[in-house]
Amino acid sequence: MLCPQGLLDINELCQKQRAKITSDLRKFVRNKKELARLFGTTKISRWVLVMPEHLSSKLNQHAEVKAAEIRALKLSHVTHDLCVHIATQDCFAAQARVLMDAGLSQIRIQTATVTAEQVQKWARENDQLARTLDGKLDKLPTIASPTDKQAVRHKLLTYYVDGGNALESLRQTSAVAYERVVQTKNRRANFLETDCLLKGRKASRR
Repeated sequence: MLCPQGLLDINELCQKQRAKITSDLRKFVRNKKELARLFGTTKISRWVLVMPEHLSSKLNQHAEVKAAEIRALKLSHVTHDLCVHIATQDCFAAQARVLMDAGLSQIRIQTATVTAEQVQKWARENDQLARTLDGKLDKLPTIASPTDKQAVRHKLLTYYVDGGNALESLRQTSAVAYERVVQTKNRRANFLETDCLLKGRKASRR
């Protein structure tokens, strides 16, 4: 498995991955006698490089070149149709969901940064909700100017859109975890709504 340190551009990442394939397959050939004794009657038909990202088709081309070189050697512990594969976590999506649903794996959710254009688009498509937000912001005594109101409005909508994106990413990753989060979110929303109503009534009695 290859896990490069730090952020690399596509060319740098591909070069390191190509070097990893070349180095490991060189060892695979160099140690052919030991491997033949180790595998016995078992023959290797697939060699797989597992890594976080695969971003260049050049890597597939390099993998096929190396596979062809090994096939030409006709090693005793290798099949005639040996293939060199590149695998990422996407290749194990079904297995990952099983582990996540069983609580045996951590879930990492990555979402793209929400842009101002996306916020504006959401507000246009959900005009009634946006108007409701505007009405509530108008009643807040802590917002002193229209500029402050727009800033708060933009931040709140950004948080909302980002949260929706995160939920959608979670839904695609683990349906069970998604349902649990939605249920917890709804319970929390109901609690906050009730709490606000109770506090509002207490304030009105003073």
